[in-house]
Amino acid sequence: MSHKLYVQTKSKHKSEIRLCNGSPKIFVDGEELPLWGFQYFPETSKVFQSDKYDARKAPDIDENLNKIGVRMYYARIDLGDPEDFETYFGELKDTIRRIRSKDENTYVIAFVALPPYDNFHKKYPDGVQTFDDGTVGNYTTDARKTMSGKEVPRHTHASLEWRHETMGLLRQLVRRIQAEPDLDDAVVGYFIFPFHFEASYFYDYDKTSKLDDYSVATKEAMKNYLAEKYAGRLDWLREAWNDENMDFESITLPNREERTTGTRGLFWNPEDAQRRIDYTEIRSRVWADTLECFAKACKEESGGRAIVGSFWGYLANNTTLWNGQSFFRRTMDSPYLDSWGTPFPYANKHLGCSVASRIMNDSLKMRGKLVFIEADTATSTSIDKIFQTHGIASSGLEDDAEILKRDFIYTFVEGLNGGWQELNCGFMQFREDGLLPLMRKMQQIGVSSIGKSMESVAEIASLVHQESIFCTPTESNLAINVLEHNFVHVLPYLGAPVSHYEMRDALTNDLGHKMYVFENAWMLSKEERDMIHKNLEKDGKVLVYNYASGFLSPDNPKASAENITDLTGIKVKEVGVEEVQSPRIVLTEAAAALGLTPGDEVGEFDVMMESGPQILGNGGVPYKLPTAKIDPVFVVDDPDAVVLGVYKETGLPAFAMKETADCTKVYVGSPCVGRKVLRALAKKAGVHMVADEESIIYENEKYLGIHAMRDGEIVLNLRRKCALKELFTDEEYPVCETLKLDLKKGQNKLFELLY
Repeated sequence: MSHKLYVQTKSKHKSEIRLCNGSPKIFVDGEELPLWGFQYFPETSKVFQSDKYDARKAPDIDENLNKIGVRMYYARIDLGDPEDFETYFGELKDTIRRIRSKDENTYVIAFVALPPYDNFHKKYPDGVQTFDDGTVGNYTTDARKTMSGKEVPRHTHASLEWRHETMGLLRQLVRRIQAEPDLDDAVVGYFIFPFHFEASYFYDYDKTSKLDDYSVATKEAMKNYLAEKYAGRLDWLREAWNDENMDFESITLPNREERTTGTRGLFWNPEDAQRRIDYTEIRSRVWADTLECFAKACKEESGGRAIVGSFWGYLANNTTLWNGQSFFRRTMDSPYLDSWGTPFPYANKHLGCSVASRIMNDSLKMRGKLVFIEADTATSTSIDKIFQTHGIASSGLEDDAEILKRDFIYTFVEGLNGGWQELNCGFMQFREDGLLPLMRKMQQIGVSSIGKSMESVAEIASLVHQESIFCTPTESNLAINVLEHNFVHVLPYLGAPVSHYEMRDALTNDLGHKMYVFENAWMLSKEERDMIHKNLEKDGKVLVYNYASGFLSPDNPKASAENITDLTGIKVKEVGVEEVQSPRIVLTEAAAALGLTPGDEVGEFDVMMESGPQILGNGGVPYKLPTAKIDPVFVVDDPDAVVLGVYKETGLPAFAMKETADCTKVYVGSPCVGRKVLRALAKKAGVHMVADEESIIYENEKYLGIHAMRDGEIVLNLRRKCALKELFTDEEYPVCETLKLDLKKGQNKLFELLY
């Protein structure tokens, strides 16, 4: 490795994210760049080597990418062992120069992966991840070949040595790029991928036999964060942890039983489990602080002139939900992070299904932060490995086109940005007799949208509460139910657009939505409860609470049904868990007033899994999404509430509504409120339903998209009369207020609304 020091300079270009016409956009030297980019990796031809497809079928990818009109590329570099810096920097240089040789008007964001490396444990033995059995190695993979063997210890993400070493490498990377004029002319940003993998090693060891992370560094991090949280007050720590013998130097980490079991059914009650709650919070806070340090290094070295982002902050489809990505509220306001990134969830991405973000898009948009979607959907010409990890999403070129349209429409209409990943997409995306013309058309649509309003028209808001994530073990599946299953398999199918916010944003801003769905409001402070009562219980809004909302409180550690009553305004009581094993609910006669059918059953996830890695792991046999068994059990006990549903097993009241002069409050005693119930409640709230049935609708002020769930006619209800233009075919439609479409399952339409 060269020891030459490079003088700090400013980047040539000034790149930034600006909130423009309702959505964040990338600007370089004042020029707005169109939607969409391309993730680009070295040695591209190797991507297509598989048993199924011959690499020689791939065209000149570099040449054909240029024909699409893409202006932004993501070029990868690994920053692991400092001794390997020159090798990886050389590969990055080659990639950037290859991209720019085709079109000097393109820009590059350095996609910085942070893999573990062999020599770290020799330099910093206290900085390696340690399992609960005391071992420090024996992983199940070699970390995508960045390690010489599975037995080699890896850095813990709590290691300050790893944090500082990586910050130094990031600063070195920025300086080296700025020192070479052609690279400095190309690179306008840095995107951090917290490899390996996404802020944890979550599928690289056998969780049945070991848990992470019990390292010296993690213990030190917990001690330091607790000193901050409790202001160094030993009496406060002892009171919170209910341990008169505890001090900051003798802190121990929760063991396996403590981490995997609740103290009050599915929950950790602050009264007797604050230690576990603090541990889960600190695990995520470590990564949030580390990420901010990485972003700061890039931002400072570029003189504040480069965009900096990261794959981080996505909640759905993360098997260790609180293991690194859940301390996001403060991080969203970081001056060093301009964009956050996420792949689509991998499950059920076949035709007739929706895609979704895993991030609170609208909380970031309101801050002027860009959400970057990694469009890594498999196509019929993807390599075998992608089929195995992402599921078979398509059977031929015609299906491929519709799947890619859907992915584009979602990203485009939601006001996000995105990019194809050439590693996944298959060679037909680079052929003129394949999908290249469609990709070119998408890019043209992005260019034509510049200057047009992308303001949200959503009247339904889905709210996620950060602290409540930390009060339930991952193993309970409760958080997975509401933060993955609802995000991915319920909310995108309502036939109306939905906004996604961190809950505090709804409490401190007048968002103007007509219905608010509290996804995981299990542990709310008195301040938060008061803000809900004051700021949301008004103007005829409909507030929807699911199972155990408000059950816990940091101000009143004794968990109780009274806490739920205080929040929801609907009296509930606790009954023995043996009385109700399933959250399945049967609708009553009173539900007919909402347009629901008495006798129908709700309260469980009845979605069948038909594609994705879970299906492959199940031998290709479709299966129903699991719904967490509820514990403790609460039943409605309010004579002033209208009972809309009862638990199937016992007939006890489970689903109720109470109307006041100011608002309507709803309590559903299941983590799954379900599509039909949410649609009925949205209609009561006066939400404009674009479709009169469950439908995949994407809508903003200027654009309307649909992905058909079935064959046949569907009627779209426009917000006001207007003409329309379908952007993939350029077909024009006359002025209308309702639009009838005859579609095949999986077919897409994207309309520009011509007011």
